[in-house]
Amino acid sequence: MKKMTCRELGGPCEEELQADTWDEMVSTMTDHVMLTHPETTAEMEKMHEEDPLKWGREHKPLWDSKKEESPDFL
Repeated sequence: MKKMTCRELGGPCEEELQADTWDEMVSTMTDHVMLTHPETTAEMEKMHEEDPLKWGREHKPLWDSKKEESPDFL
């Protein structure tokens, strides 16, 4: 499992998000932004329309550099 903050993923807050895979993190971030940051949702939708791969190109390298962590409940 890896942890990243909303801000590390291009969002406006410091909420920590966690996922086992990049695809899970994308889904987690999408859900978080849509529920918590409607203004950011609009910005991300616009960016996706202009270049669907831009967000991933910018943020996946940071995900890749993160170290795996053990779950908090262990």
